[in-house]
Amino acid sequence: MKRFHSRVESLHRVREQTEKLARLSAAVSQAQKHEADQQVQQTEREIQELSQMAAQNFGVGCSSTLMQSVMAAMAHSQQQLGENRQQQEQAELELTAAIERVAEAQKDVQVVDRFQEREFRQHRQRQMVDEEHVRTESSSRRHARRTKPHGNATTEAESHTTGEQR
Repeated sequence: MKRFHSRVESLHRVREQTEKLARLSAAVSQAQKHEADQQVQQTEREIQELSQMAAQNFGVGCSSTLMQSVMAAMAHSQQQLGENRQQQEQAELELTAAIERVAEAQKDVQVVDRFQEREFRQHRQRQMVDEEHVRTESSSRRHARRTKPHGNATTEAESHTTGEQR
């Protein structure tokens, strides 16, 4: 019985640890997605500021060198924005996968719990049948001892038979 409980408890602990690991993975993925979202927002703000700077300087008639550097910075920011959006999409996919792993781990824990309950019921039923069998067998032995003559005692019929033979 102890071995049975230990096996079931071990399985249950493994499933719970798997669920905890999946939850931690989901938390990490969520943090990565949040960071990617912030990077996208930051890059979008930079692009907006550069656009405003370019519009202001263009209206004032600034030097072409300054304008080229603003345009180069905008191009770099646009490229960075594309990379940040790819990271954002990847983080979203990883978060979705992590959430699915959490759901699957929770389902596994529930399956193990149901398995544990079923196994325990079956084990208890077998144990009760075994106990009933032992009681029946013990009762049969007691009944047989009561009806069977003792080893050294002889009945009247046996003593007459033995006496005649002598």
